[in-house]
Amino acid sequence: MRGLGTLDAVSGLPPAVVDLFGLLTLLGDPWLLLGGLAALYAVSDRLGLDRRRVGFVLATAFLSLGVTLALKTAFALPRPPGAGIEGYGFPSGHALGATVVWVTAALALDAGRRRVRVAVAGVVVPVVAASRVVIGVHYLVDVVVGVAVGVALVGLVFWGLWRDRWKPPTHAAVDRVFALAAGAALVALFLSNGVDTLLTVGAALGGWVGWRAVEPAVEPPAPALPPRGTALAVAGLPPLLGGLLALDAAAEAATIPDTLTMGLAGGCIALLFALPRLVQRVVG
Repeated sequence: MRGLGTLDAVSGLPPAVVDLFGLLTLLGDPWLLLGGLAALYAVSDRLGLDRRRVGFVLATAFLSLGVTLALKTAFALPRPPGAGIEGYGFPSGHALGATVVWVTAALALDAGRRRVRVAVAGVVVPVVAASRVVIGVHYLVDVVVGVAVGVALVGLVFWGLWRDRWKPPTHAAVDRVFALAAGAALVALFLSNGVDTLLTVGAALGGWVGWRAVEPAVEPPAPALPPRGTALAVAGLPPLLGGLLALDAAAEAATIPDTLTMGLAGGCIALLFALPRLVQRVVG
């Protein structure tokens, strides 16, 4: 029932098509999404973006990770035979995360025209969802449910937490999204203490602490960084993101304790949010 014959339908596709979808699926890769949002957060001043709006999108990205892991471990359903990757398959984390991040970015950010942003999200989300089936790592129902849960989460954070979408999100709205992300990650940790779960718990809690520590809770927001400050903030991203990747590898090899894994992940994400403020002090 779960397969619904989908794998048979795509098994005859030319290898070039499968390879193409293998590239397109990266548009929903959690590491690339978080890395891209981190970079966007660092250069938001130069692009004329409200940093709180980017922070809001980042918070929802962590929420999608926490919810994905909680659902995957709760259902514990396998991937299709021959998927070639480990982990549970239901729901699709790529489909869920792409829906949350791309749709939230389309609705929350203030660059360009909203219609264009929504159109881009409307193309990327189904492409990412379809790619997971085409490359054989998910069943159709996995991606459909992933998109549905993603849409529900977008509705929750917008209509439940950020009611006035014509204004930048309040500090409290972003704070609540991080709280939900940390709660979802802790539920996943209760169900399973896998490496991905440990990293997500640490990252969500670190992001929450970092946001509360460095972002102003009152209007107006902190002044924009000068060009040299933005360059310094961007230069600080590779070590932080590289540190997370190295931490992931070390945790997979079981060379560091679980608590240290969570603590270091949280520290990296907290520093990510602190970078613009730290640079502001350096450059004056």
